[in-house]
Amino acid sequence: MGGGDGVVIIRKAMQVALTDPIVHGKLSPADQAKVDPILGKDVGTWTPEEHETVTKIFAWAGRHAK
Repeated sequence: MGGGDGVVIIRKAMQVALTDPIVHGKLSPADQAKVDPILGKDVGTWTPEEHETVTKIFAWAGRHAK
């Protein structure tokens, strides 16, 4: 993951949004359990599988966490 890689910027935005207490509190306990260990890591170290997990939960939050 290079320093100029836009994926890092997107990952950081997802990390900030999903760790916001209001958004995080809207997630199901199962989704919190899936995403919390990933969000605690540096975004540059996420595996493709972790990125996909966070992306799916972020998309859900974007539609449902009102």
